Amino acid sequence: MKSIWMLFWDICLFRRGPEDVPDSRFLVSTMALVFLLFNTTARLFLLESSLFQSLMSSVLVLCVFAAGLWLGLKIKGGLNRFEQSMTALLGQDMVISILSLPLLLLLVAQQQQGAQPQVSSILLLIFYVWDLAVKGFICKKALGVGPVLAFMLAFALVMGAIMLDKQLFYADSAIITSHDQSAL
Repeated sequence: MKSIWMLFWDICLFRRGPEDVPDSRFLVSTMALVFLLFNTTARLFLLESSLFQSLMSSVLVLCVFAAGLWLGLKIKGGLNRFEQSMTALLGQDMVISILSLPLLLLLVAQQQQGAQPQVSSILLLIFYVWDLAVKGFICKKALGVGPVLAFMLAFALVMGAIMLDKQLFYADSAIITSHDQSAL
Protein backbone atom coordinates (compact mmCIF):
# COMPACT_ATOMS: atom_id res chain seq x y z
CA MET A 1 0.00 0.00 0.00
CA LYS A 2 2.86 2.36 0.81
CA SER A 3 4.30 1.86 -2.67
CA ILE A 4 1.10 2.99 -4.38
CA TRP A 5 1.01 6.20 -2.32
CA MET A 6 4.68 6.78 -3.17
CA LEU A 7 3.75 6.34 -6.83
CA PHE A 8 1.02 8.98 -6.48
CA TRP A 9 3.51 11.27 -4.71
CA ASP A 10 5.97 10.80 -7.59
CA ILE A 11 3.19 11.67 -10.04
CA CYS A 12 2.52 14.86 -8.05
CA LEU A 13 6.23 15.69 -8.43
CA PHE A 14 6.09 14.96 -12.19
CA ARG A 15 8.60 12.10 -11.79
CA ARG A 16 6.25 9.38 -13.02
CA GLY A 17 3.10 9.33 -15.10
CA PRO A 18 -0.16 7.41 -15.48
CA GLU A 19 1.66 4.81 -17.56
CA ASP A 20 3.44 3.74 -14.34
CA VAL A 21 0.16 3.06 -12.51
CA PRO A 22 -0.95 -0.60 -12.44
CA ASP A 23 -3.72 -1.31 -14.93
CA SER A 24 -6.19 -2.63 -12.39
CA ARG A 25 -9.95 -2.36 -12.23
CA PHE A 26 -9.72 -3.16 -8.50
CA LEU A 27 -7.27 -0.29 -7.91
CA VAL A 28 -9.32 2.30 -9.81
CA SER A 29 -12.45 1.15 -7.96
CA THR A 30 -10.67 1.34 -4.61
CA MET A 31 -9.35 4.83 -5.39
CA ALA A 32 -12.84 5.95 -6.47
CA LEU A 33 -14.21 4.70 -3.15
CA VAL A 34 -11.44 6.45 -1.18
CA PHE A 35 -12.08 9.63 -3.18
CA LEU A 36 -15.81 9.48 -2.41
CA LEU A 37 -15.28 8.78 1.29
CA PHE A 38 -12.71 11.53 1.74
CA ASN A 39 -14.59 14.16 -0.24
CA THR A 40 -17.97 13.37 1.26
CA THR A 41 -16.48 13.68 4.74
CA ALA A 42 -14.68 16.91 3.83
CA ARG A 43 -17.89 18.41 2.45
CA LEU A 44 -19.84 17.39 5.56
CA PHE A 45 -17.46 19.27 7.82
CA LEU A 46 -16.27 22.15 5.64
CA LEU A 47 -19.52 23.05 3.94
CA GLU A 48 -21.87 21.87 6.67
CA SER A 49 -24.05 20.10 4.13
CA SER A 50 -26.19 17.01 4.58
CA LEU A 51 -24.79 13.53 4.04
CA PHE A 52 -26.90 13.09 0.91
CA GLN A 53 -25.85 16.46 -0.52
CA SER A 54 -22.18 15.80 0.27
CA LEU A 55 -22.25 12.31 -1.24
CA MET A 56 -24.12 13.35 -4.39
CA SER A 57 -21.78 16.30 -4.86
CA SER A 58 -18.74 14.02 -4.55
CA VAL A 59 -20.28 11.52 -6.99
CA LEU A 60 -20.90 14.35 -9.46
CA VAL A 61 -17.27 15.48 -9.32
CA LEU A 62 -16.06 11.90 -9.77
CA CYS A 63 -18.39 11.42 -12.75
CA VAL A 64 -17.28 14.67 -14.42
CA PHE A 65 -13.63 13.65 -14.10
CA ALA A 66 -14.32 10.11 -15.35
CA ALA A 67 -16.54 11.22 -18.25
CA GLY A 68 -14.11 13.92 -19.37
CA LEU A 69 -11.15 11.58 -19.26
CA TRP A 70 -13.07 8.77 -20.97
CA LEU A 71 -14.22 11.10 -23.75
CA GLY A 72 -10.70 12.42 -24.30
CA LEU A 73 -9.27 8.92 -24.43
CA LYS A 74 -12.08 7.77 -26.74
CA ILE A 75 -11.35 10.62 -29.17
CA LYS A 76 -7.62 9.89 -29.09
CA GLY A 77 -8.14 6.13 -29.42
CA GLY A 78 -6.61 5.33 -26.06
CA LEU A 79 -9.46 3.84 -24.01
CA ASN A 80 -7.11 1.06 -22.97
CA ARG A 81 -5.37 3.66 -20.76
CA PHE A 82 -8.54 4.73 -18.91
CA GLU A 83 -8.05 2.72 -15.72
CA GLN A 84 -4.43 3.77 -15.31
CA SER A 85 -5.17 7.42 -16.08
CA MET A 86 -8.24 7.60 -13.83
CA THR A 87 -6.33 5.93 -11.01
CA ALA A 88 -3.53 8.48 -11.45
CA LEU A 89 -6.03 11.39 -11.39
CA LEU A 90 -7.73 10.09 -8.26
CA GLY A 91 -4.44 9.28 -6.54
CA GLN A 92 -2.85 12.64 -7.18
CA ASP A 93 -6.06 14.34 -6.12
CA MET A 94 -6.03 12.48 -2.82
CA VAL A 95 -2.38 13.33 -2.13
CA ILE A 96 -2.83 17.04 -2.79
CA SER A 97 -6.20 17.12 -1.00
CA ILE A 98 -4.73 15.55 2.12
CA LEU A 99 -1.74 17.91 2.07
CA SER A 100 -3.92 20.99 1.62
CA LEU A 101 -6.65 19.98 4.10
CA PRO A 102 -5.05 21.67 7.15
CA LEU A 103 -4.73 24.89 5.17
CA LEU A 104 -8.34 24.65 4.00
CA LEU A 105 -9.51 24.10 7.59
CA LEU A 106 -7.51 27.15 8.68
CA LEU A 107 -9.02 29.24 5.89
CA VAL A 108 -12.57 28.25 6.84
CA ALA A 109 -11.87 28.98 10.52
CA GLN A 110 -10.46 32.40 9.65
CA GLN A 111 -13.46 33.22 7.47
CA GLN A 112 -15.85 32.18 10.24
CA GLN A 113 -14.05 34.53 12.63
CA GLY A 114 -14.36 37.38 10.14
CA ALA A 115 -10.61 37.55 9.53
CA GLN A 116 -9.06 38.38 6.18
CA PRO A 117 -7.12 35.18 5.39
CA GLN A 118 -4.71 36.53 2.76
CA VAL A 119 -1.72 34.30 3.53
CA SER A 120 -3.72 31.09 3.76
CA SER A 121 -5.65 32.05 0.61
CA ILE A 122 -2.42 32.54 -1.33
CA LEU A 123 -0.99 29.26 -0.04
CA LEU A 124 -4.19 27.45 -0.97
CA LEU A 125 -4.03 28.99 -4.44
CA ILE A 126 -0.53 27.52 -4.80
CA PHE A 127 -1.97 24.08 -3.99
CA TYR A 128 -4.72 24.60 -6.58
CA VAL A 129 -2.24 25.59 -9.29
CA TRP A 130 -0.08 22.59 -8.40
CA ASP A 131 -3.12 20.34 -8.60
CA LEU A 132 -4.09 21.71 -12.01
CA ALA A 133 -0.53 21.31 -13.24
CA VAL A 134 -0.47 17.65 -12.15
CA LYS A 135 -3.87 16.99 -13.72
CA GLY A 136 -2.57 18.62 -16.91
CA PHE A 137 0.56 16.46 -16.74
CA ILE A 138 -1.60 13.33 -16.46
CA CYS A 139 -3.79 14.47 -19.39
CA LYS A 140 -0.67 15.18 -21.45
CA LYS A 141 0.72 11.71 -20.83
CA ALA A 142 -2.61 9.87 -21.16
CA LEU A 143 -3.91 11.68 -24.23
CA GLY A 144 -0.62 12.36 -25.98
CA VAL A 145 -1.31 16.07 -26.41
CA GLY A 146 0.85 19.12 -25.85
CA PRO A 147 1.25 20.68 -22.41
CA VAL A 148 -0.89 23.75 -23.11
CA LEU A 149 -3.82 21.73 -24.44
CA ALA A 150 -3.43 19.25 -21.57
CA PHE A 151 -3.54 22.05 -18.99
CA MET A 152 -6.57 23.57 -20.71
CA LEU A 153 -8.33 20.19 -20.63
CA ALA A 154 -7.53 19.76 -16.94
CA PHE A 155 -8.77 23.28 -16.26
CA ALA A 156 -11.99 22.59 -18.19
CA LEU A 157 -12.60 19.38 -16.23
CA VAL A 158 -12.08 21.10 -12.89
CA MET A 159 -14.10 24.20 -13.77
CA GLY A 160 -16.88 22.06 -15.23
CA ALA A 161 -17.03 20.04 -12.02
CA ILE A 162 -17.00 23.17 -9.86
CA MET A 163 -19.70 24.93 -11.88
CA LEU A 164 -22.01 21.91 -11.99
CA ASP A 165 -21.42 21.21 -8.31
CA LYS A 166 -22.09 24.78 -7.28
CA GLN A 167 -25.18 25.02 -9.46
CA LEU A 168 -26.71 21.72 -8.36
CA PHE A 169 -25.68 21.45 -4.73
CA TYR A 170 -24.25 24.68 -3.32
CA ALA A 171 -25.98 27.58 -5.05
CA ASP A 172 -26.42 29.43 -1.76
CA SER A 173 -23.04 28.55 -0.22
CA ALA A 174 -20.36 31.16 0.35
CA ILE A 175 -17.64 28.55 -0.07
CA ILE A 176 -17.44 27.33 -3.65
CA THR A 177 -15.95 23.93 -2.96
CA SER A 178 -13.87 21.81 -0.71
CA HIS A 179 -10.60 20.70 -2.15
CA ASP A 180 -11.99 17.45 -3.51
CA GLN A 181 -12.26 19.10 -6.88
CA SER A 182 -8.68 20.08 -6.49
CA ALA A 183 -8.98 23.51 -7.82
CA LEU A 184 -10.22 27.00 -7.41
